[in-house]
Amino acid sequence: MATLVDKKGSGKHVSGEVYRVTAQGLKELDKLEGYDANKRENNTYVRKTIAVDVLGKTEKAFCYFIVNPEKYEAAVASGASEIVSEYTQEMAVAIPKPENI
Repeated sequence: MATLVDKKGSGKHVSGEVYRVTAQGLKELDKLEGYDANKRENNTYVRKTIAVDVLGKTEKAFCYFIVNPEKYEAAVASGASEIVSEYTQEMAVAIPKPENI
Protein backbone atom coordinates (compact mmCIF):
# COMPACT_ATOMS: atom_id res chain seq x y z
CA MET A 1 0.00 0.00 0.00
CA ALA A 2 1.34 3.41 -0.92
CA THR A 3 1.04 6.11 1.70
CA LEU A 4 2.53 9.51 2.41
CA VAL A 5 4.29 10.16 5.70
CA ASP A 6 4.76 13.75 6.84
CA LYS A 7 8.15 13.55 8.52
CA LYS A 8 10.45 16.51 8.09
CA GLY A 9 13.95 15.65 6.94
CA SER A 10 13.22 12.21 5.52
CA GLY A 11 11.80 10.68 2.36
CA LYS A 12 11.79 12.01 -1.19
CA HIS A 13 9.99 14.54 -3.29
CA VAL A 14 7.00 12.86 -4.92
CA SER A 15 5.79 13.30 -8.48
CA GLY A 16 2.07 12.95 -9.06
CA GLU A 17 -0.99 14.51 -10.55
CA VAL A 18 -3.03 17.51 -9.41
CA TYR A 19 -6.77 17.72 -10.05
CA ARG A 20 -9.34 20.44 -9.59
CA VAL A 21 -12.38 18.94 -7.83
CA THR A 22 -15.76 20.22 -6.73
CA ALA A 23 -16.79 20.42 -3.09
CA GLN A 24 -18.73 17.18 -3.57
CA GLY A 25 -15.69 15.59 -5.20
CA LEU A 26 -13.58 16.57 -2.18
CA LYS A 27 -16.16 14.96 0.13
CA GLU A 28 -15.89 11.76 -1.90
CA LEU A 29 -12.08 11.85 -1.73
CA ASP A 30 -12.28 12.39 2.03
CA LYS A 31 -14.50 9.31 2.33
CA LEU A 32 -12.16 7.25 0.16
CA GLU A 33 -9.16 8.30 2.28
CA GLY A 34 -10.87 7.76 5.63
CA TYR A 35 -10.75 11.45 6.55
CA ASP A 36 -13.41 13.26 8.61
CA ALA A 37 -12.65 16.81 9.76
CA ASN A 38 -15.25 16.46 12.54
CA LYS A 39 -14.09 13.08 13.94
CA ARG A 40 -10.31 13.29 13.77
CA GLU A 41 -9.82 10.43 16.25
CA ASN A 42 -11.24 8.01 13.62
CA ASN A 43 -9.13 9.23 10.70
CA THR A 44 -6.86 6.98 8.68
CA TYR A 45 -5.36 10.01 6.95
CA VAL A 46 -5.14 13.72 7.65
CA ARG A 47 -5.74 16.17 4.80
CA LYS A 48 -3.19 18.99 4.66
CA THR A 49 -2.61 21.90 2.31
CA ILE A 50 0.81 21.68 0.68
CA ALA A 51 2.76 23.65 -1.92
CA VAL A 52 3.17 21.84 -5.24
CA ASP A 53 4.96 22.70 -8.46
CA VAL A 54 2.58 22.82 -11.43
CA LEU A 55 4.33 23.60 -14.70
CA GLY A 56 6.95 25.69 -12.91
CA LYS A 57 4.46 27.60 -10.75
CA THR A 58 3.88 27.00 -7.04
CA GLU A 59 0.24 26.18 -6.27
CA LYS A 60 -1.60 25.03 -3.14
CA ALA A 61 -3.16 21.58 -3.11
CA PHE A 62 -4.66 19.16 -0.64
CA CYS A 63 -2.73 16.00 0.13
CA TYR A 64 -3.53 13.08 2.44
CA PHE A 65 -0.91 11.88 4.93
CA ILE A 66 -1.14 8.76 7.09
CA VAL A 67 -2.09 9.56 10.70
CA ASN A 68 -0.04 6.79 12.37
CA PRO A 69 3.03 6.14 10.21
CA GLU A 70 4.90 3.86 12.62
CA LYS A 71 4.08 0.54 10.91
CA TYR A 72 5.00 1.97 7.50
CA GLU A 73 8.28 3.35 8.80
CA ALA A 74 9.05 -0.05 10.36
CA ALA A 75 8.35 -1.78 7.02
CA VAL A 76 10.81 0.54 5.28
CA ALA A 77 13.43 0.03 8.00
CA SER A 78 13.11 -3.77 7.74
CA GLY A 79 13.34 -3.75 3.94
CA ALA A 80 9.79 -5.08 3.51
CA SER A 81 8.76 -1.82 1.82
CA GLU A 82 10.48 0.98 -0.04
CA ILE A 83 10.26 4.73 -0.43
CA VAL A 84 9.18 5.71 -3.92
CA SER A 85 9.33 9.08 -5.64
CA GLU A 86 6.46 8.55 -8.06
CA TYR A 87 2.95 7.34 -7.33
CA THR A 88 1.43 5.81 -10.46
CA GLN A 89 -2.08 4.83 -11.52
CA GLU A 90 -1.04 1.18 -11.28
CA MET A 91 -0.32 1.68 -7.57
CA ALA A 92 -3.74 3.18 -6.92
CA VAL A 93 -5.86 0.29 -5.72
CA ALA A 94 -8.59 2.18 -3.92
CA ILE A 95 -10.67 0.40 -1.33
CA PRO A 96 -13.02 2.80 0.47
CA LYS A 97 -12.45 3.01 4.20
CA PRO A 98 -15.25 1.90 6.56
CA GLU A 99 -17.95 4.48 6.91
CA ASN A 100 -17.23 6.37 10.13
CA ILE A 101 -19.10 9.55 9.43
